[in-house]
Amino acid sequence: SEGGSQSRLLILGDPITNTELDRIDHRFLPLSSNLADAIKSEIEFSQPAVVVFDLHPKMIPSTISELFAWLKDKAIARIGIDSLVDYCCDLDLVWVPSFSTELLQLSKCPGNVRAGWDSFLLRKRLPTPVWHPGNRVLVLTGGSDFTGLGNTLPLLLDQNLPLETEINWVRGPYAKSPHIPDQPRLN
Repeated sequence: SEGGSQSRLLILGDPITNTELDRIDHRFLPLSSNLADAIKSEIEFSQPAVVVFDLHPKMIPSTISELFAWLKDKAIARIGIDSLVDYCCDLDLVWVPSFSTELLQLSKCPGNVRAGWDSFLLRKRLPTPVWHPGNRVLVLTGGSDFTGLGNTLPLLLDQNLPLETEINWVRGPYAKSPHIPDQPRLN
């Protein structure tokens, strides 16, 4: 709890042990769970002011719009993370932590989408280390690489960075492998 607020996570998936997770009130839901029913049950229990949805695209139920409408009727704010950008009209806010926004069709959104360089979910309270230029680049595309950076960024980096640059690519558990050029210039 920070600033007087309390958080509770509903995690759709198999239970895991994680010391960071143990610091937050949470509950695991089996993958076979009806997400809407589970959320409605949680709402009755905890009566939140805000519900944040961070779902893998394949896990978005076909009835999600009805759930968003139900939450709106209860005056509960609805926030979606990246893969829910297509539902921007049903949400109060869509947060896309990526600088690559050309893949998003934001023109249909009523101004409630936040994306770009200032949208990364970073702990601002950590001290920023002194920058020392070097030849190593670390690429983190997120858990699922929703914006598809793995399709375009490897070629752009290979074409535009100095020859002595070393690229380290870390992909999330739901992201596809990056498309490395057939004969890359860089390591």
